[in-house]
Amino acid sequence: KLYTADITNVTMECKTAENLFREMCIVIEKVEQKWNVGVILFTTDASGELQKAQWLLKEKFPFIVTSDCHAHQVGVN
Repeated sequence: KLYTADITNVTMECKTAENLFREMCIVIEKVEQKWNVGVILFTTDASGELQKAQWLLKEKFPFIVTSDCHAHQVGVN
């Protein structure tokens, strides 16, 4: 089964790597506390800002695997 971990309205925020990284960390914390599980994979699209956010995530959580969304890689929208 798949579950939506979190949805955050960031319409009015700048989409910087640092802001995206902050939101990613919040999601990880919520998932770990709500479901009492460890996060091992985090998937995003392949934009430049999200690539940097993935790098920041790997720096803080070296055990988490990051990947680009495969649907975005083959052009499925």
